Amino acid sequence: RAALREVREAVAGYRQPALATELAGVRELLAAAGVEARIEQAVGPLPPAADAMLAWAVREGATNVVRHGRARHCLIRIARAGDTIRAEIADDGRGAPPAAAPGGNGLAGLAERAAALGGRVAAGPREGGGFQLCVELPAERAR
Repeated sequence: RAALREVREAVAGYRQPALATELAGVRELLAAAGVEARIEQAVGPLPPAADAMLAWAVREGATNVVRHGRARHCLIRIARAGDTIRAEIADDGRGAPPAAAPGGNGLAGLAERAAALGGRVAAGPREGGGFQLCVELPAERAR
């Protein structure tokens, strides 16, 4: 059992995405889908757990923009405000389809990952149209 646990931990470590890599890939993905992206990354190096969590958020948010949003514009903002690191992915599309409303697998998994770091996820329609995903992590707990 211990050996199996160690193998699982090792494999999970290999699958951890990196924020910089995800941002570059998402820029290409959105451009290929005809979505104009504005990416603002206003934080320096992050602790590995926070970096991976925000990478997952960017991946999930951009995937939803392309799959469900039919958006023309997307803003991805990574910022730090005091002791909080925040990722925001917002678009001007049609919002989430009814099937992806509360409890979607991707967003639920993202919420579980954020909660494990003491963070939270909020997702829903934006005022004026579109959809917004926000992930907040306490900088100290994300270490």
